[in-house]
Amino acid sequence: MTPEAKAVWTAYYNAHAEEQVDLTGDLSAAWSKLEEYAARLALVIHLARWSANDPGLTHTDILDAESMAAGITLAEWFKHEARRVYALLGESDADRDERRLAEWIERKGGSVTARETQQGCRWLKEPGAAEAALGALEKAGRGTWRPTPTATKGGRPSRVFVLSASSTVYETPTTHIEEGGFVDVDTIDTGATPTGIDPTDFPFGFNNPDDPDGERLFKVHRGLPD
Repeated sequence: MTPEAKAVWTAYYNAHAEEQVDLTGDLSAAWSKLEEYAARLALVIHLARWSANDPGLTHTDILDAESMAAGITLAEWFKHEARRVYALLGESDADRDERRLAEWIERKGGSVTARETQQGCRWLKEPGAAEAALGALEKAGRGTWRPTPTATKGGRPSRVFVLSASSTVYETPTTHIEEGGFVDVDTIDTGATPTGIDPTDFPFGFNNPDDPDGERLFKVHRGLPD
């Protein structure tokens, strides 16, 4: 590795170890393997760049920071997927039904009426089922009812259920798999992926004399406190 690549790898390794301390069961087992996968994936990226005659590859036999950052990005994606899949496997029936309805509301733009829900969700066709399901989402803190103006004076009042910003398909409350935090269970389905380390994200560069071990670089990227 180049010194810059080693600095990024060391920072990732340390942060990964801190994450694993609080994990148990299946996730802990997955994290123990992903510890070394980042470096293996970085080597795959390096060889792919060499094979493609990447002009940015300065040394064919030395792994640089760009390849290491790419390997870490992939490892972080696999970590994200592990959390997502185990969270889905650990859902209770009630958790699954709430998530399913929240996903549907999100696709509808974030707000629906009980009638729209009854018509659009085949599992809520029974009279009162849609109203009850939306009420359960409200009790779970995942949305609120809001009154809507009537078209005519004296008309029958109506209301619409609005999904909370913190309760969209992008964030799902913790399941029984792990305690604490949130699990992003559907980001991949919407086309977004977790962000990895990109050297261009950091104007202070990899050779910052105030951060010789790359620790601040990694923390800034991950949004961790100094």
